[in-house]
Amino acid sequence: MNIGYDISTATTVAEALEIAQLNWKVKTTPTMYKRTIKPLLRGFSTWEKNVESDKYVAILREDTQEEFAHVTKRYQLVQNQQAFGWVDKLIQEGGKFWRAGHFNGGRKVYMLIKQPIAITMSTGETIERGIVISTSHDASQSIRVNWMPFRVHCFNIVGGLIKQAPSVSRHTAQKDTLLTYSAVSNILNSADNYFENYQKAIENMAQVVFYDSNLDALIEHVFDTPRTPQDKNRKSNDYLYEQIHGNFINGRELYGKTTWEAYNAVCEYIDHQKLVGNKLESRNSDVMQTVEVRQYNSLLSSSRGGGNQLRQKAFEYLTRSI
Repeated sequence: MNIGYDISTATTVAEALEIAQLNWKVKTTPTMYKRTIKPLLRGFSTWEKNVESDKYVAILREDTQEEFAHVTKRYQLVQNQQAFGWVDKLIQEGGKFWRAGHFNGGRKVYMLIKQPIAITMSTGETIERGIVISTSHDASQSIRVNWMPFRVHCFNIVGGLIKQAPSVSRHTAQKDTLLTYSAVSNILNSADNYFENYQKAIENMAQVVFYDSNLDALIEHVFDTPRTPQDKNRKSNDYLYEQIHGNFINGRELYGKTTWEAYNAVCEYIDHQKLVGNKLESRNSDVMQTVEVRQYNSLLSSSRGGGNQLRQKAFEYLTRSI
């Protein structure tokens, strides 16, 4: 998976952060604002004075001095080493470092871990059992863990049932929340339960026939947009439907036969083809900013149009009657 940095040679979180160039820190600085001072005596003019806020501070990345956010003083900074330090326990339990990186200058930071023993489907396909740990330095999300099934054949994230994945710790909680062995054990147990249920679901999907004529209904449900009538012109909508139909019949190791392949046709679109900003010119763009936005939307975004939500909608739609 061509995202972030390859950290597979790391043996500790500290080494992984070094390889992924995440060994920087954030700090807070006072937030200043201008207060208008009114004179006590008549005849004198008002003037403005720079005053330090009693409630808010700014978060800055130390090495670049980039300003990430303004937060209340209740917010606790969690450095990358603190956010991911507990992952050493996952590695001791058999996990393997995989990829790590950041988005938007470091506002979002993530690490991908592989669990031992990949899923081997009855079709012969291999699904890696991935775990995504992420945090933010702009107060936009908590420290989170999500399960990430990863289809080796096509470099697609094929996660479903994401509602089972936990949010681990808020930045207003105690910093040592993640450091207990019991917390890590709970994460591993949750992951095992998730992947057990997930494997059963996708094995069933691989046995159920799906017809190309049913794809339009799936696409409309997942992306909340009906197909444009033939007498009208809406290129971005046409692109969406054409790409997923093409993926289903002739995608990456897809042959247009099963519900599992229909699901993968949607996942392939989300991971590799989805337009950025609904602009057609972004479809084949290799501009780093466009690639980064697509990768973030696929991997971490929890918004209505983000990859996790779209995959969840497709998964639920396709498994509701299985």
